[in-house]
Amino acid sequence: MMDEAERRYFDGEILRLIANDLGLSRQRLAERLRERGVRLRREKPSSEQVLEMCRAFAAALPIALRI
Repeated sequence: MMDEAERRYFDGEILRLIANDLGLSRQRLAERLRERGVRLRREKPSSEQVLEMCRAFAAALPIALRI
């Protein structure tokens, strides 16, 4: 069941439609997909991810200024 949900989500279907078909709430399906390591679309990055993005940007900034 979750393999199918994950495949459909990666194929571009929205959570609400997949959850409806599987008899789950959208929230429960999102939770189950996250447990499987799926990064949900339109989900805010975690604090850890924001910090990593800032580090990557800061590391690239001197290169960008030389161009």
